[in-house]
Amino acid sequence: MNFDEFTGEIQHRLELPGTGETVRAIRATLTSLGQRIPAGNAEDVAASLPMEIEWYLTGAVETHGQRFDWREFVARVSDVEGVDPSEAAYHAQVILDLVGSLVPPSDLRQLRDQLPAGEDDGNWGKLFAVIDAGGWTDPREARTGGGPRPTGTPADRPDQSGHSGTASGNPRPSGAYDRILFPTDGSAPAESGAEYALRIASAHGATLHVLHVVDTGRDDVATDQGERVEALTEDGWEIVDEVVRRAKAENVSVVSEVLQGDPHGTVVGYGNRSDVDCIVMPTYGRRGVQRFLVGSVTERVINTASVPVVTVPPDPDRDRPHAYPPERVLVPTDGSRGAELALQHGIGVAKATGAELHLLHVVETGALDGEWVERHESKLSERGDAILAAATGAAREASVETVTGTVERGDPSKVIREYVDGNGVDLAVLGTHGRTDFNRYVMGGVSAKLVRTSPIPVMWVREAGSDRNPGRE
Repeated sequence: MNFDEFTGEIQHRLELPGTGETVRAIRATLTSLGQRIPAGNAEDVAASLPMEIEWYLTGAVETHGQRFDWREFVARVSDVEGVDPSEAAYHAQVILDLVGSLVPPSDLRQLRDQLPAGEDDGNWGKLFAVIDAGGWTDPREARTGGGPRPTGTPADRPDQSGHSGTASGNPRPSGAYDRILFPTDGSAPAESGAEYALRIASAHGATLHVLHVVDTGRDDVATDQGERVEALTEDGWEIVDEVVRRAKAENVSVVSEVLQGDPHGTVVGYGNRSDVDCIVMPTYGRRGVQRFLVGSVTERVINTASVPVVTVPPDPDRDRPHAYPPERVLVPTDGSRGAELALQHGIGVAKATGAELHLLHVVETGALDGEWVERHESKLSERGDAILAAATGAAREASVETVTGTVERGDPSKVIREYVDGNGVDLAVLGTHGRTDFNRYVMGGVSAKLVRTSPIPVMWVREAGSDRNPGRE
């Protein structure tokens, strides 16, 4: 299990809103635990954890072996995490349960030995409550959540098992696009998206589906159905007809439709019914970046569509417009399941278009202690080399003609941007993955910065079944 998978699993279990809150919870629990146990025990437990998580038990702790009881431990976790003590206690129990599933049983026993369970000896048995209850259980399967919940935390959660995907449960193979969906609101930024969608359709001999959705949920529409909706529908047909004219002029097969309803649900529903192979959307729309990205149409489509979604920024102020077919495709990879799916699609696009395939692994060092990074330099390098070797091998086995692999260090979003600019990359492919939602993966951290600032189109590939509840705010 790597860092992204570990944090993603904790976020899923604790139902936290973003990466920042998740990492803070993990850091609060493990750093406080590291302060309590001897350095040797901390190192034994940490050895089985992702390297970035290992640091919280070891490198982030100034003094190991401090003497304090469960109540003091909870107070420390609560203070660092910024939550009330009952919630901090539950978070610690759930985090330790995941840690316990990764470490050898002997190390877990040694950890218990260092933490007396009796009430008179510190009451540390409470830390193992979830483990002793049989381990954490998904509330969708057992409403207890695998252990006691703190006061004020509801045990019953709304069903979040909404699923959208192909019949096989796997993403469609890339590189063979027969039907492409382009939702448009007629805004100026959508022009870049239309042009790019037309280029993809032309390159693959695909049919372009042009869709406009009249958002009947808007206040100004909901309060004045009748004539207002009719007028907006007529405007919608004018918008799609303009793209249809351009498609016909470029000899691209085209289908058009104007529908009413919730934009993101209508887009995804139309895509499923029409069996499209990818969806192309602009990163900015008529309602501005806050509406369009945060809790918006594009965000929700990426999070719920069963096919890749390509986000297209406005054509940049540089010498060349967005190119398709691409000459260079970039797949940043961390070895996670999401990155593996992105690699599959990146390979497919490279093979279909004859593009160079660039593979990039970024060792994120900004959030880690410099001394710890220095001590683990060889391990970090080995891990990066192994991830790249596996990705390169997969690409070569698929007969991709030109493959380049690079390991860099630093802030991932910055490194990726610099790599894009320095190597003339035309398209990046990233995965959203595994029991996490768009809010964690995209709107928090690396990918949030990329989707908002990338100067090139980005293809987002979602693991089937990884959506939570697409209709939830």
